[in-house]
Amino acid sequence: MSKATAQAAIPAIAPGPRGVGSLLRILRDPLGQMTAIAREHGPVARVKLGARVNHLVTSPDHVRHVLVDGAARYHKGRTFEKTRGYLGNGLATSAGDFWRRQRRIMQPHFHKEQIRGVGELMTRTIGETVALWQARAERGETFDAWADMMSMALHVTTRSLFGAIVDQDVAAIVESFQIALDHTTSRVLAPVEIPAWLPIASNLRFRRAIRTLDEIVYRVIDQQREQPEAANLLAVLLASRDAETGESMSAEQLRDEVMTLMLGGHETTGNALAWTWYLLAKNPAVDATMREEIAALAGKPPGMEDLARLAYTQMVFQESLRLYPQNWVMSRDTLEEDEIAGYTIPADTTVFLGVYVVHRDPAHWSEPERFDPLRFTAEAARGRDPFAYLPFGGGQRKCIGANFATMEATLALASLAQRFRVEVPADHQVGLLPRFALRPKGGVPVRLTAL
Repeated sequence: MSKATAQAAIPAIAPGPRGVGSLLRILRDPLGQMTAIAREHGPVARVKLGARVNHLVTSPDHVRHVLVDGAARYHKGRTFEKTRGYLGNGLATSAGDFWRRQRRIMQPHFHKEQIRGVGELMTRTIGETVALWQARAERGETFDAWADMMSMALHVTTRSLFGAIVDQDVAAIVESFQIALDHTTSRVLAPVEIPAWLPIASNLRFRRAIRTLDEIVYRVIDQQREQPEAANLLAVLLASRDAETGESMSAEQLRDEVMTLMLGGHETTGNALAWTWYLLAKNPAVDATMREEIAALAGKPPGMEDLARLAYTQMVFQESLRLYPQNWVMSRDTLEEDEIAGYTIPADTTVFLGVYVVHRDPAHWSEPERFDPLRFTAEAARGRDPFAYLPFGGGQRKCIGANFATMEATLALASLAQRFRVEVPADHQVGLLPRFALRPKGGVPVRLTAL
């Protein structure tokens, strides 16, 4: 082998931005900088955050490698370790045989047919938001759709999965999770790690938020213990036994699973619905097409039996998740050295999967900034790389609640659009706030017209 051939066979160091300035730009605008880095340096880029070297991956092929083909060389790693302060060892953070056992216990509850079993409860809960919006419309008030969607999604999650009524705790739950998520994001992006035990304001605020969440979650679990005949996911978790030891889940493990599902069930769906109302208000032609489909229900409140007739409404939600993916970035850490696209990915390195960039890549999406639900017809999707669209992740750790969230969102959009037209102030442009999920900065102020 010639010297030149031998050198060519050695994996190279990936290109990427240099200097402290690039770090500051990433901290100020993660989404803009991910996009700029991918455009300038390609689909595999080396990015330093403080002293730590990371890699940004923005090609569907390479995302598939990390999540599927080479998944054995990766684990969730340090980013998810920082969520253990409040999620513990729940489904999102656990690994190995323990994770597989927990997933196996929960998976049947998220099958489409099982979700349809809670359809009446889901639609009744959505109906409460319809009534709330009726009152708002009569008063002619401008309000934040984000807050209402977060509240509705939290009610749907807690009632459907846990049989719990948390009406008096909604504001505390939403606020406490926002504090916890903001705290985690700051720690992940910080160039210098601040010890969690240090009694500074942010750490103290975080601890208070977790105490509030713990109190509510343990109360939810205690309520379920008093209703052993109930048929919901929490009842399944309480009744489950370890195949080898015969032991039930500990109180701490139950807490971790409920905390994880409570967060995942409301944070992403609530944010995504808020973005969807914003997009519909800014795109009247799409809004009109969706309303035509809903009108075919002839005034009947949408239910689970109508989902097949709401295909365009579902595509509206899918397109909203493309433009504003809630898991805007995913991360995995290398267990051993890997190679992607000819570049060395050292062991103990964080690989960020730039979902936001992939979702707006013109190589896979024509006019990627345009809001066009018809991208998700069967014909339009034919031949598209499945890893070009990752609203719920991919591989074996794809979000367990994908079907639940899609059904809930479709019914919520149809139920509310059937009764109201949503307007956003013409001069209002919602900003991007990338945290655990992709929040609308400043919320989504809307005004309703009753139909």
